[in-house]
Order: sequence, then structure tokens, then C-alpha cells
Amino acid sequence: MPRRVDSDDLDPGPHLDVVGIPEEPGLLSIELREGIDLASESVGEPADGFLRRRPKLRVTLVERGERILRDFSPRASLRAHESLEAAGARILAKVNLISVSGGKIARELRFDDGTTLPVDLVVVAAGVEPCTELLRSTGARTHADGSLWIDSRCATSLPDVYACGVAVGVEHAVTGKTFWTAQAAVADRTAQVAGANAAGGDEKLRGMLGTSIVRASDVVLARTGWTSGADPEVGAARIHAPNHDSFLSGASDLSVEIHFDRRQGRLLGAEVVGGPGTDKRVDVLAAAILGKLGVSDLARIDLAYQAPFAVARDAVNVAGTVASASRSGKARAYSAAEVEGAKDLVVVDVDGKRGRGASAIPLEELRGSLPELRRLAEKGALVFRSETGRRGYLAACIARGSGIACGYLSVGTR
Repeated sequence: MPRRVDSDDLDPGPHLDVVGIPEEPGLLSIELREGIDLASESVGEPADGFLRRRPKLRVTLVERGERILRDFSPRASLRAHESLEAAGARILAKVNLISVSGGKIARELRFDDGTTLPVDLVVVAAGVEPCTELLRSTGARTHADGSLWIDSRCATSLPDVYACGVAVGVEHAVTGKTFWTAQAAVADRTAQVAGANAAGGDEKLRGMLGTSIVRASDVVLARTGWTSGADPEVGAARIHAPNHDSFLSGASDLSVEIHFDRRQGRLLGAEVVGGPGTDKRVDVLAAAILGKLGVSDLARIDLAYQAPFAVARDAVNVAGTVASASRSGKARAYSAAEVEGAKDLVVVDVDGKRGRGASAIPLEELRGSLPELRRLAEKGALVFRSETGRRGYLAACIARGSGIACGYLSVGTR
């Protein structure tokens, strides 16, 4: 097994440049004048820890794709990008490495856009894939991605052979489809089931959610369940709420986006982005998905409260309330894609900021502006817009209560 090199093993010296190349397939550079692996946050030491402990290092993250952390939404990826840059990292995206110069020791990287990067250390994290050659050579069944096929008892297609770890494909608890992920949680759950059954037991593996969490400097990104793809039967609600009571120091906003079945209200997936407390919320949401709870259950769920840890009406409760209102028609949630370019919708900014194609009426003045809202509604359904989505939601509830056809931009403008 290769030895793990800790950042303490590196002498920062006068010039330390680190280049990091992330997992899907990307590239990282620490320039010891410039160049550490930002893409291996999910396995090794987070890059932000390296940056904090070695502030003189110049770190460059090189990503072949459009953006870093592509398993997360574009908004979450942008938050991570901005956080890493604020910590001093440089990020290059949409570039391909074409040459490395310097002989046995890399000294300069050249990319297809003409960029050159002097380096002292280059860490390549080009991704992983399931290692199943041994069993495949004996006739074991595998999936298209190379992962090993197992049934609910973690038995392979070979007689009396069980498999576990990060080389097996598992069933997704929401979609029912098989997926593969190199996560320790999957390795642990499959090991428990495979070991018990190999010893004569009768354990069954439940569906997995692929719950993941990563830190990018001051921002934590977490996701669970089904959070991708466009489906008219799937609704989404996104809210911003404090991680704990704001009268105490250290309070910061959490962004919680949940995906749910429009007809049944069942929770399908979630993404949480923020600081302290992000892990707690995503774990609650993961348990709710496996428990097949609906968004109305989230609105009522009783969670622990003390001012240093939460608010009385937690972000999870708020997300459930907003999603329930959307399902009931009390305040329809519009996505940015639905609003962009729509000719039968009238956008009203309730932060009081005029924007392209938008009227501006501050939320505080909305009740006194109902005649103006009714005039605007003659042109089409109103969509209330605000930075976080919260004020837009409140405006939609007010206008709806006055008989005006409306909704709100659920993702906000932040």
C-alpha cells in the first residue's frame, strides 16, 4: 500500500507551488514556487487544510471539465470555487494538459489553451474505477461500468462467492437502479452483509443513497439521494436559513435544496451547502429519504434545539414547509429555467431591486401595492423574485391570499 504523504512532510521553503489535478479526470498543482491535490478532498487531507497550514504555498487546481465538483449543482460548485479562490487557490477549468517538461522532475506544465504553469510538485488524481479483474476472469457477472454484480445478500453470480467493498455495484434507494461509488460507507455496509451471509446468516442489503460531503475552505457541500435530471413529476424547493440563532456569534446561512415527488410528496433527494451544521442537515435528510418521509413530515419533524446549535424552526423544517406550500398550490415554486424567456410570466423583485424585465416592489410595501399587482397580473402570472427565495415565497403567499395568480423563484438570485 502506498504511504500517505502528509503536508507536514513538505518543506514549504521560500517558493512552494502545488498543482492539483482532480478526480474526474482533473489535475492539481502545488507550485513549491507554485503547485496539492484539491480533488482528493473526499479521501485524503482536504486541500483547504493544506492551504491553512501552509499559507505561503501557491496552489493551482486544474480541472478538465466545465467546473469542479460536478456531482453537485452548478450553484454549489460555484460556491466551492469562490471559497477556494478566497483561500488563495487558483483554479483553471476547461483545460487539457498537453505536455510536462523538466525531465524526471516536473518543472512546467503546458495546457491546450496556451497556459504554462511552473511547478515543484504535481499531484494527479485522475479518478478511480472498480478493480474486478480477478473475479471477472473467472466468469463473475459485472455491470457496464466494470463494477461487480451482487444480489441483496451480496452474493456474486459465482457459487458461494460473496463480494463487498468499493468494487461492487449497489441499488439506489430512490431510483432502484444500480450505481457504483467508491465510498467507505458502501464498503462498510456491503462488508457487514457479505460477511454475515458467508458465515451462514441471512442479511439483506438495503438501497443506498450515495450520500457525500466535502469541504472547500469555508464552505461545506453535501448531497444525498436523487438530485439530478429533469422530470416534470419531480418538484424542487430551495431555501436559505441560519445554522443557529443569529444573536450568537458564528451564525451563517445554510442553503437547502430538496427534491420531491409532486404527486405523493415523498422526499427524493437533497443538497445542503453552508458551514457548520451542513453535515447534520444532510444526515437528517438522508434518514428521511430512507424512511420514505414526505415533505409535510419534514415540516413537522421535531429536531434538537438550543441556540448555539440550531433555530427553533430548523432549515429542514423550512424546506419541508416551502415544498408543501408548492405542492398545495399555496405558493407555486418556479425554477430559473421556467422563468427565463417566458412571455406569460411577470417578474416582480421584492428586494426592491429592478432587473432585466422585472418590476420592483419591496416586500414591506406589497400589501399596499395590491392594485398595482393586479394590473401587472393582467399581463400574466406573477413570479416574485428575491435574493434567497424567502421574501419571494412570503410575497407569493400574500398575493395568493388576495386572489392573484402567482408564484416565486424558488432558487432565489443568490
